[in-house]
Amino acid sequence: KGFDYKKTKCETGVLGTAALKRDDFKRSRHPMYSFAVWGKDKDYLCNMNNISSFGSDSPFAYLHHNNAVDVLIDVNYNNSFTFTHYVEETVGLPVPYRFHKIFSDLYVDEMGFKEQREYSMFVRSYELNTTNNMTLGETLENSGVSNKYDFMGVTVRVLRLGDCYPFLKQDILENRSRNLCCYIGQ
Repeated sequence: KGFDYKKTKCETGVLGTAALKRDDFKRSRHPMYSFAVWGKDKDYLCNMNNISSFGSDSPFAYLHHNNAVDVLIDVNYNNSFTFTHYVEETVGLPVPYRFHKIFSDLYVDEMGFKEQREYSMFVRSYELNTTNNMTLGETLENSGVSNKYDFMGVTVRVLRLGDCYPFLKQDILENRSRNLCCYIGQ
């Protein structure tokens, strides 16, 4: 449906929407996975020109290599822990339930310049009839990679991404991604 750097709305919730309205936050460039960024590396992250949403040159790689903290507020892992797709793409072994898909559409950059651009995303193969494994969160918490807190009746999950990467990589390489994905009906 196209991407307009200044006008395309955030689809991930109220925090991202509120951040993009503030002058001290800046948006990264990827049309499918843009980030609202604030802080010391804001310019670095917002000047990335990664083609793949989850590639080794994406903000997800930066978060991994800088052991960033991912905080999930009142949401579950299965619909919110997008970092898993970065691990799936970069682990070096193809996962059978995802593939690279190229998207081409109109892109309007920060200065209003319009052009047709192509980007890719590591998408799920719906032909294989898979879903996220609903036990991922429990597995992450039991392994000590994630911590779960109750804050005034709201569930908050805290994950250090540098610690999560080897755990998720091991699951892909040695456990056939069983903590990340399951085949429906099996």
